[in-house]
Amino acid sequence: MKRRAQEIILQANNMLGYENAAELTKQAVAAVNTIAMDIYYTLGLTGYKMITGVNDELEFDEEIINDIIPHGVASLIAEMMDDGDKQQLYAAYYNRKRAKLTKITEIKDTLPIGEY
Repeated sequence: MKRRAQEIILQANNMLGYENAAELTKQAVAAVNTIAMDIYYTLGLTGYKMITGVNDELEFDEEIINDIIPHGVASLIAEMMDDGDKQQLYAAYYNRKRAKLTKITEIKDTLPIGEY
């Protein structure tokens, strides 16, 4: 699914309850890049292409683009606005949601073998 950076930024601002954070547009694009790159590498992908403006599109699965990325962006925008309480809250949401993306493919036996 594709989504413009502007849509993600607006969703993040709405979640935070900020009515006018337009002055942060350049920093918000950087926040989108930071979070999208984090997700990209968490998924084991390489070669992330940075967005340069609010009209650039990102393409991820629907849950990632509509739920996980906006929470991460909200966390970074709250940090830019010196809103520590909301930053902590949305960082916790983002980290919990991002953790679902990591998959354990093999569990190794960790019990020691041999004499003690």
